[in-house]
Amino acid sequence: MGVFSLFLKARFNRFLLLTGFILLSGCSSQININEPLTAKTKIDQQQGVVVVRVINASSYPLPFNHLTIAPKNLNESKNVKFERLVSLKTHTTDSNIFSSAIKAGSYSLSSVSSFHRNGDYFYSRGAGAEIKFGTFEVEQGKITDLGTIIYYPKPQDDKYINTLTRLEGTQSVEVLNKFFPFYNYDMNQVLTWNEDELDEERYSTYVSIAQNPVTFNHKYAAPDGSMYFIGKLGVIIKRSAEGEWEIDAVDSNVDLNTIKQSQNGDLIVAGNEGVVFFKKFGGEWQDISLTTTSNIKQIEITNNHAELMSFQTTTAEIYRANLTEDTPKWLKMASYTTFSGWKDGDGNTQQISVIGKKDKTTTKRKVREIFNIQTHKLLDQHVVSITYGSNYDLAAFGDGYSKDFTFDPETWEVKTEENSADIVKTIQAGHAKIAIEKASYWSLTGKPSMYTVDETGMQKNELSTVIKSCNEGYTLGKKICFKGKEHEKIKRESFNFVSIPWFLNEQEAFSIVSFRHYNFFAGPAKTEYKILKTNDGGNNWVKTDLELPNEYCMDIVSQVKDRILLSCDGVSGDFYESSDFGETWQHVRQHENF
Repeated sequence: MGVFSLFLKARFNRFLLLTGFILLSGCSSQININEPLTAKTKIDQQQGVVVVRVINASSYPLPFNHLTIAPKNLNESKNVKFERLVSLKTHTTDSNIFSSAIKAGSYSLSSVSSFHRNGDYFYSRGAGAEIKFGTFEVEQGKITDLGTIIYYPKPQDDKYINTLTRLEGTQSVEVLNKFFPFYNYDMNQVLTWNEDELDEERYSTYVSIAQNPVTFNHKYAAPDGSMYFIGKLGVIIKRSAEGEWEIDAVDSNVDLNTIKQSQNGDLIVAGNEGVVFFKKFGGEWQDISLTTTSNIKQIEITNNHAELMSFQTTTAEIYRANLTEDTPKWLKMASYTTFSGWKDGDGNTQQISVIGKKDKTTTKRKVREIFNIQTHKLLDQHVVSITYGSNYDLAAFGDGYSKDFTFDPETWEVKTEENSADIVKTIQAGHAKIAIEKASYWSLTGKPSMYTVDETGMQKNELSTVIKSCNEGYTLGKKICFKGKEHEKIKRESFNFVSIPWFLNEQEAFSIVSFRHYNFFAGPAKTEYKILKTNDGGNNWVKTDLELPNEYCMDIVSQVKDRILLSCDGVSGDFYESSDFGETWQHVRQHENF
């Protein structure tokens, strides 16, 4: 997704406009609500347990947290109701886990849906299942493992077709063992979908979905010049330094969030549910996953050592492994909890000094859940940032609070708490580097700022988000427009960056931006997308007559330096490139129809 929440919400709104999702829920009086299984759940003698993972393979940032099933005898009596399973509360946007005690009977899938709240706003959507999706039995005292259900928005012309398919688990009760280890069961008493001779058709659909991702979680420029794009269903897309495209995959269907390549050409990739895979140069992928269900958001490689930044609920952990070993093994280097702070790898509390104003959001009475952990380098300091909040829905909306700490990268001794740190991250932008600065409390726009920076991270120039112009015949000055002795005010038109600008050199840059046009009499504001250029390092921008190759393809892959590579991330798996500053475009990777 985008670098800051502005991009997330912009893509979120585009997706809603394209799909027109509605919540397929029905009247609440016709539905029995079933909470997730816990160690305290009392299972009635007339009930069995249903378990399933639902994967959201779209760019829509809100996961499906409700799953509704219909009993076979639904229309026989008013007392027979739909059964709705509520998911576990997780901080991922790709998949949710369901397991509830359900009354014995014959069932079919009715719909998967999501319902989320952010402040005073509610967001909902749903996707219904076709009759041929399949049926299953729930029997007293038994488990019905429905494997994995995948939602995929199939691109077709200028719209999406809501597509649901299922993939029966290659490892029976994998989800139950991972997330509900307290539940005792007989392996010989596990049920699944009823046979219907459509498994081959569903598997074909699954393969087509995996090979045609519509969104990517992470873009990475490797030392050998390759670009990697990773995301849903364990899929890895590679663009070589020569511009050739390849597709690869690891044996997992959960979201991949981070990938790194060592100087030797070894690859390591990680994601949700503790998934980690490692491939030595010229070798095959091997599973070296963590034994926890942590979400891994970042990998760093230094001197043949890999480090994982992971989190789950109220705990963040850092692991290290030696990549020269045949099968790398993970060693915990440090951990952080929202209640007791930092500890070293042996569990001893680290004493941290605080620089700046004390964080007033800290309280041991209120459970604070961790949404993310990431590290970055600012000048000569290594910083680790913890993002947290009190409402798990906040993670999907990119909200929450952050704490920043400096640390020693060799020992992972955490030294100071930096409550005044402003730079979120530094990224490559063509032939320049850009730093993202989070908006301060007093910010007039409430939006992050971008700066060009030098190799040490020192700020050079803030990128303007205003187009300045004058009436015909007037010359633009620093503060006014002038023509001889006459002068007038400068015209200002604000815009938002849709993606990271791409720099041809230190002064010339290309950017895709959005303008919001308000008209009291014309109804809702209209958004207009334009391509801008600058010749002075981002101080001043001008509109161009250049056009995008596709109206929804606006994500510049800023790490590529020799040309502009444009991704249709969030819409399809298409890529376009331009070697003449946007004058012409070549369609270099195309989404396949299936």
